[in-house]
Amino acid sequence: MIKGIPFYDNSIRVTVDGTTGKIINYLNIWYDDIKINKDTKAKITEDQAKILFKDNLQMYPYYCYFSNNYSEKGFVIKPVFSVSYKKMPLIDAISSKWINHSYNINYTKLEKDLTEKEKENLFKKIKPIKNYDKELTKEEASKKILSLLKQIYNEDFKINKIDYLDNGVSETNGHGRISWFAQTSSNKDKRKEVNITINAENGTLVNLYKFTIYDPKDSNSNGKTSKEISFDEVYKKALDLILQNQPEKLKEVVTKQSYIKGNSNNNDNYRDEYCFIFNQKVNGISYLNNNISISYDIKTGELSNFDIYWNENIKFPSLDKFLSIKKANEIYLNKFSPILYYKYFKEKGKNPEIKLVYSLPVETPYYGNPYMDVFTGNLLSDTGEFLDENIDLFKEKIKGNKYEKLLSILAFNNIVDTRNFDPKKDITNMDLIKMLVLAKGYNVSLLEKTSSLNFKSNYDKEDINYKYLQLAVAYGILENKEGVFDSNGLVKRKTMAKSLIKVLGYEPLAKCTDMFKLNIADIKDIDKEDLGYMSIAKSLNILEIQDNKLNPNNNATTTELCYAIYNVLSNLRHN
Repeated sequence: MIKGIPFYDNSIRVTVDGTTGKIINYLNIWYDDIKINKDTKAKITEDQAKILFKDNLQMYPYYCYFSNNYSEKGFVIKPVFSVSYKKMPLIDAISSKWINHSYNINYTKLEKDLTEKEKENLFKKIKPIKNYDKELTKEEASKKILSLLKQIYNEDFKINKIDYLDNGVSETNGHGRISWFAQTSSNKDKRKEVNITINAENGTLVNLYKFTIYDPKDSNSNGKTSKEISFDEVYKKALDLILQNQPEKLKEVVTKQSYIKGNSNNNDNYRDEYCFIFNQKVNGISYLNNNISISYDIKTGELSNFDIYWNENIKFPSLDKFLSIKKANEIYLNKFSPILYYKYFKEKGKNPEIKLVYSLPVETPYYGNPYMDVFTGNLLSDTGEFLDENIDLFKEKIKGNKYEKLLSILAFNNIVDTRNFDPKKDITNMDLIKMLVLAKGYNVSLLEKTSSLNFKSNYDKEDINYKYLQLAVAYGILENKEGVFDSNGLVKRKTMAKSLIKVLGYEPLAKCTDMFKLNIADIKDIDKEDLGYMSIAKSLNILEIQDNKLNPNNNATTTELCYAIYNVLSNLRHN
């Protein structure tokens, strides 16, 4: 904090084990060379900044890929809104100017797109790529690669190494294909090397990366000219490259491209590049994970990078009745207000400094990039699940509760459902299963190895609760035998304890009833076959004793289940 204002770039981050209190991780990031003008003071208020952001904000919809263990495939695709800006994401709190958060106040935003007529003319040139009758041999691939490099760079190359690749197709890997990969170098300039991959079935370009070994002592070694290549020129080159190698994708990509000019880099040998990312367009919006990325050197106009990442097997949800951009903007600004803080800037050729800035929470380390559901306006987590926006209500519910600390820790680890939390609620069989599975870990890979359930339940195979039951079987919480699972049946304290002991792997010990003796007031309420279970439950604080009673036949409450899981959590994680 500097004069009561956060400076997020200077921080000490500590992670503490919630059950043992031990330090797990410590990270100190601190710039000692930063000086701040003592007279620095914001000239615009938060409300004034909010007005500026209102005019600048432009929420945009797109399909987002979420890694999600709760999904059978391990991922989900959802349409979301995310934050975009007509100008820049930061406001200088002194001058009210927009700042490019990379480093520079001075910037130029270049944009380019095809007109409808230009698209029509371009699409007429599309000729579908046909596969060869048989795959390219090593010799044929070598010739094709050298021919492509000659065409791209107008100079001759030699192949230093070539390998055959057979990349299996998977749901999350867009690179699944049969190809030839080669490491090459220019005959003209030995410092210029290119790694290139071509499709073995049709000879088209799949991936290319050019790098040049620059000698700092040789000012001309990078081969750059004083004149920059125009953005329009390389934009046309990029489209032509797609036309030649991935023509069928031209009608599927977003052709509008932008480039922020004015960024700086501290490396004198760094190549400034025009970078294009042509994302797939589905139902009128982008899907960012399917794309063709192309980069050109600003000074030489040479192709620096080409890569296609495209999963053909993605199924996209429909976009019926989603919120308007205007409504999405309103919802976002109602959820978030501009934050005033100091930010570190290091511009090439200048001393480092910090500036007093305003930004919406997307730019701060405590929020990350919030995703907004396009249908409801609710925020989504980085796994695509709805975020609990009522966490304050949960905190209020547990405030003053003697278990407030453990309930907070379980909520932080997503073991407690904070949205519907009722500390006094009697738990059902399904409540118990869910929390036990979450405590062990919702492992989607186990679902692939778990057969269908032999017992009947209220859920079909696509229901998330069915998957919880499958994992309960995999973890040994439930037996996969014929019968009926009563999801709404209430759970006794002794049943809850026995389930936890079974998960811990202590059941064989618990069955040795002759080993145990309990000195409690309600010993008469404990069946002989349950004596071992109740003894272990008492020893591990799975069941809390009240008035020297275990109350095994009382209904278990949400709080009692949380208490039990918290006290054996470290054992659950390791068994």
